[in-house]
Amino acid sequence: HTNTQLFDNLRSSLDVMCKAADDRKITLSLENTGSYRPKYIVLTDEQEKALCAEFNTKITMDLIHYTSFNNQINDGYYDKLLAMLPHIANVHF
Repeated sequence: HTNTQLFDNLRSSLDVMCKAADDRKITLSLENTGSYRPKYIVLTDEQEKALCAEFNTKITMDLIHYTSFNNQINDGYYDKLLAMLPHIANVHF
């Protein structure tokens, strides 16, 4: 499957799951993905933020996964991470 197909499948699943979660007053939190995972969906920061906006979900931020997209910790790393903060429900260390 291509990443586009996996993303579309995820959106379809979230459509069903979020309706059930809303009925129960639960907010779903999706863990961000790491790079170089050929058998798994790999989401960009923008895709993760788009899912949060579309489905009213949050992100479980895995910092090791996040860092795999940002090999060097530099000014851009922290700026991108700060942009994700409004969407983060909890963090994996």
